[in-house]
Amino acid sequence: LQYWHEHIATLVAQGVTMADVLEANQLEPEPESEEEDYMTLPLKEIRSGGQTGADTAGLVVGKALGLRTGGIAPKGYRTETGPCPELKDYGLTECASSDYQVRTEQNVLHSDGTVIFGDLRSSGSGMTRRLCKKHSKPCLPIPWPFAEGEDADVATGKLIAAFHAWLL
Repeated sequence: LQYWHEHIATLVAQGVTMADVLEANQLEPEPESEEEDYMTLPLKEIRSGGQTGADTAGLVVGKALGLRTGGIAPKGYRTETGPCPELKDYGLTECASSDYQVRTEQNVLHSDGTVIFGDLRSSGSGMTRRLCKKHSKPCLPIPWPFAEGEDADVATGKLIAAFHAWLL
């Protein structure tokens, strides 16, 4: 958590905005309308199981942007790197079970949709996709890292555009 907190805090302190991200990735913003600012996303809360990597980054970024954060963590706030009771600071509650599947299913059930960042062939990603399908919840799988030889700036721009479109 400390790494992500410091990294995101630095970006926020520097005034980095979503517009900066779009510009850096050479994406054209949608034309502004009187009804809706293109930078306003219908995102109200970031829910996470609290695992290291994208789960943790989502919590830190969400909190930095003023979104509600929360979710359900395995008993003992279990993560791949050991217990992380600091997850309570991000609104996570402890599941009665230490089983990752129980926690993941609860988070899927209490979310409007799920984004999976990472190795989409991993057992955890597969389980999450199956649970989304089982409960008829939308799921957006985003592979990470990028394919070998793929330009990171171009790939990042595509991911941001896909994520923005998925949210809308």
